[in-house]
Amino acid sequence: MKVIRFTRSIALMSYSFKVINSTFLKQLVVPVVSVCNYVMLRKMGNTFVEMEISSICNSRCVFCPYVDITKTDKKLQVMSSQTFGKVLDKLRQVNYRVISFTPTTGDTLVNPEWDTFINKSLSLDQVDTILLYTNGILMNEKNIEKVIALVKNDTSGKIFSILFSLGGFDEKTYEFMFGVNKFKLVIENISRLLSRLHEEKLTLLVHLEFRIPRDYKLDLNVVKRAVNPAGYPFTGVRVLREFLGIEGLKRYPEISYKEDICVKQNACSYLRKTRFAADGGVWADGCVVSELPGDFTLQLGSVDDSWDTLETKRKAIIDGWNTNRIIPFPCEKCTMYRNDNVSLKNDPTIPIWKTLYV
Repeated sequence: MKVIRFTRSIALMSYSFKVINSTFLKQLVVPVVSVCNYVMLRKMGNTFVEMEISSICNSRCVFCPYVDITKTDKKLQVMSSQTFGKVLDKLRQVNYRVISFTPTTGDTLVNPEWDTFINKSLSLDQVDTILLYTNGILMNEKNIEKVIALVKNDTSGKIFSILFSLGGFDEKTYEFMFGVNKFKLVIENISRLLSRLHEEKLTLLVHLEFRIPRDYKLDLNVVKRAVNPAGYPFTGVRVLREFLGIEGLKRYPEISYKEDICVKQNACSYLRKTRFAADGGVWADGCVVSELPGDFTLQLGSVDDSWDTLETKRKAIIDGWNTNRIIPFPCEKCTMYRNDNVSLKNDPTIPIWKTLYV
């Protein structure tokens, strides 16, 4: 794990605004990071946690089922400190080492205790990598100072990265992709964060993920000048032009969707990951399609269940797929499938050169 973490760090730091226009460097770096991530998923998936501390979101992204979920009877909420305490108790029982504060359909910063929860996670001896994912709308001055305090307090270097999800680099495209008019605010927030990290001479990977329409042209030099005038070096970029064709989600002609073309003979590796939901639910996997509106196929139980009970349910889901071809509903048409029963070398379903993060 430490070797993979080190490799990811070096590769992603190289894949920064300083070298972003170098095709040669990108060709070298992207496959390295991709392979590291895939190995983490395939070989260490049972040590990877997605932590949803808020199921409430402040955007309405066209590629996410959140809007449809708001129309169901699901109670959207932030995770309470009591529930998070039970999550920590669960994590102390097992060997989970990577915690990604990545809501399935919410935003981490909506929970006012987000920094307290991350700080408490630092106390877990077995955890060596912590990630934070957000759309940046609430990355205001107060939350920026919380980030600064967390990184300073993180003497073991566990906080690896903050990832920002962005929808294009102009107001019109951003509002189309994210459903809210917050483009200028988000860019200002990220720029202030980078400036503060630079002032404090702190090391934290700040990664920008641009989700853009099919024909949108993104000028990375313009991005660099607007977002990172301070020249903070530990900054990376990823551009997404293809999106999951989520079952029941409205499709837009401006957007390219990944088509499901692989044969899902064996269970998916992602099922070995675990998501702790804001309401105390415990789920297999942590990607955006693991919980579709009104569907609970991949829910293993709750934080009140024993770990053996949760793992028994996970085993039943995986065995049902492998033995009886019972594919969970969210997985039937999912295009993120990773075969759990073949070697990395011989798996034809792995586009390792296309994916930076699992």
